[in-house]
Amino acid sequence: MKKRKIKWLNVIKLIVFIFCVYMILHDVYMLTIHSYITGNMYGWTWIGFITFILFFIVAGMIYEDFEEQIKSIPSHRPKYAKDTK
Repeated sequence: MKKRKIKWLNVIKLIVFIFCVYMILHDVYMLTIHSYITGNMYGWTWIGFITFILFFIVAGMIYEDFEEQIKSIPSHRPKYAKDTK
């Protein structure tokens, strides 16, 4: 059995990414669905709006980093379907 090396930096990035997505969804929920259910109007504060944008930026950067890492993994599949015959 082949041992796999865990990249702990990627684990930390994944935790930060999940937190960012959670906070984005929480903010959207509070501004839309929760306001409709409770009848109270909620709005942005400057700090809230800035953190919302920062969460989008951080989540986007982490997502792009994971995409690049996935693209750099060598594929062992044949390039064309004709080669499999």
